Amino acid sequence: MNYTTKSKQRWKKNHTQPNPAAAHARPTSWKRLAALGLCLLLAAGGTWAFMEFVVWNKLPPELVGKWVVQGGEQDGATFDFYRNGTMVGRINNRGMEGVIDARVAVDGELLLITTQNPRTKGDETKKHTIKTLNGQQLVLQDEQGNVFRMERAGD
Repeated sequence: MNYTTKSKQRWKKNHTQPNPAAAHARPTSWKRLAALGLCLLLAAGGTWAFMEFVVWNKLPPELVGKWVVQGGEQDGATFDFYRNGTMVGRINNRGMEGVIDARVAVDGELLLITTQNPRTKGDETKKHTIKTLNGQQLVLQDEQGNVFRMERAGD
């Protein structure tokens, strides 16, 4: 570096105008960053909760859970209803356990159960009328008039 370059640098250092915005700027504090992070976390959690419990919830909360058939040919059979609109049933199929995987929907007083026919591979929907649905009891009547009384399984 030569003499003229050094003198130019000294002149710039001594004759530059101060930036008023830079003089008043403070470094971002950890408290401000923590508050911003907390706000973002709360917004994300609220969005997730809304989507999980309102938008993605396809079945009434009273129906969701495990139910056990009381009496009849299917005594002891269980039906697990999930919020996403699926159901897994474990039934008595001529002395052997049969498993039913289905999609379910509630339309007014109707419970629509859609399964895939193992022979045709086509979807079949059966309608069951909901006679009783509360926190502990579920009573359904199928299209042939058969009544299924169920109680919520104790976990």
